[in-house]
Amino acid sequence: MASRIIHLAIANEVMKAHPLPEPERFLFGSVLPDACADKQAHYKKNLADGIRKTHDLTGFRRLYGDRLQADTLYLGYYLHLLQDVLYRYEMFEVVGFDPNPPENIPRLHQDYILTNQYVIHRYGLTNTVRIPKGLEAEPLWRAWKFTPEPFLSELAQDFSAAPEGQTKFFTEAQADAIIRRSVTLCLQELER
Repeated sequence: MASRIIHLAIANEVMKAHPLPEPERFLFGSVLPDACADKQAHYKKNLADGIRKTHDLTGFRRLYGDRLQADTLYLGYYLHLLQDVLYRYEMFEVVGFDPNPPENIPRLHQDYILTNQYVIHRYGLTNTVRIPKGLEAEPLWRAWKFTPEPFLSELAQDFSAAPEGQTKFFTEAQADAIIRRSVTLCLQELER
């Protein structure tokens, strides 16, 4: 999955091109799947080959389709899942990233940390993500054990950390490319 900062950059670019009501709910929804330790909050499912995984966009729409049209929290969440589908394809099928050696996933996460400051500055991001009021009453919220406070603390660290080093798997150019393609895909989905 893409980093929190990548998801925020995509959400901001989508809102620039397609203004949405309640942007704070949309921003929170755009990172909410990552605020849950249970990976099933990403609506993962196995592909037909039984090896690779994707995200069950149809299942999410079946559960919350009525809310997608009316509530930007659900829209942000859904677009996060859509972005993850594209990201998985890009990293695994195009780049050829292999998650199996035990050191590769932590190294990819280090690449996210190394590219965060570039993305923050390039896309003019500020940390405006807040927990919307009344979230506890949302069906989506009750479905998973979200931990937003620690998550928001980690997000704040993403904005302040400035490590040095070289990326291995995920570069600044790849960040720009995935943001650009994801924004296009999200805008197409909004048109539908």
